[in-house]
Amino acid sequence: MDGAALARMAASCALVCALAWGMGWWLRRKQPWTSSRSLRLLETLPLGQGRALFLVACEGRRLLLGATSQHLQVLAELPSSEGEGERPLPLRQAGWVPLLLLGLTLASPSQAQTPSASLSLGPEALHTLLVLTLLALLPFLLAVMTCFTRIIIVLSLLRVAMGTPQTPPNSVLIGLALFMTLFLMAPTLQEAHRQGLQPLLRGEKEVEEAVVAGYRPFHRFMVRQAREKDIALFLRIAQRPNPRTPEEVPATVLIPAFILSEVRTGFEIGFLISLPFLLVDLVVASVMMGLGMLMVPPMLVSLPLKLLLFVLADGWHLLLQGLALGVR
Repeated sequence: MDGAALARMAASCALVCALAWGMGWWLRRKQPWTSSRSLRLLETLPLGQGRALFLVACEGRRLLLGATSQHLQVLAELPSSEGEGERPLPLRQAGWVPLLLLGLTLASPSQAQTPSASLSLGPEALHTLLVLTLLALLPFLLAVMTCFTRIIIVLSLLRVAMGTPQTPPNSVLIGLALFMTLFLMAPTLQEAHRQGLQPLLRGEKEVEEAVVAGYRPFHRFMVRQAREKDIALFLRIAQRPNPRTPEEVPATVLIPAFILSEVRTGFEIGFLISLPFLLVDLVVASVMMGLGMLMVPPMLVSLPLKLLLFVLADGWHLLLQGLALGVR
């Protein structure tokens, strides 16, 4: 590229820059920014808990703004005294009490517009709150106060003993355990609903009385299932005296004792179920070793045999029947 081409390129760039600068200067002259439309912060007064008051000047007006972490609201327009010029008006001269009252209205703008509105919980709101609370606690209560723990442990150990750790999938096992639990706990749930929830909804009992009445059926169920040895263990750990009757066992002792008993029972049933499958594995491994088939994994041969044995013995029927009859 020769010098003449470079000169033409430089002249073109300079012309483009000059045209852009001239257009911007012309636009600023046609639409000037007037100082009367500026918004300036004059003073800030923090009120705590994320609330604050701001005094701003906009188009010759002084506005009192209230701000929280969620929204900004115009509270009042303050008069500007003549002769003060642009000197900020001290907010603290108005006194702390009215400013704090203004700040408190920022938390709920709807209440500020309707001062006569009051917060009250009617029967429908109380019912909705109770239902949402029970739904949030339902998985936890289902796992610790019913036979769900025993059933899911037995089904998981059965899956491992058969050599199919992913079949049936977790969703199927949890669904089966859930509906088995609802089936076995139906009398207890109906009694708790009749003694606790229905009187609460009809307004015959307070919340505390309804909770105590609804807990009694579960208390009787857990006392029947928990071992005395486990209850005595937690009584000794808590340094509590031995109760005279089963009804006097506190929930803080009975619930962990019941969980421990259910886990132990689940492992005992799982051990008994695993023995036939273990026997099949040993027989298949011995036969294949005697035939010299060392390159073929024994699991490859024993898995169809275990599935065939379990299906021919109607294992699912016998297992669920045993679980249902084992719940006292």
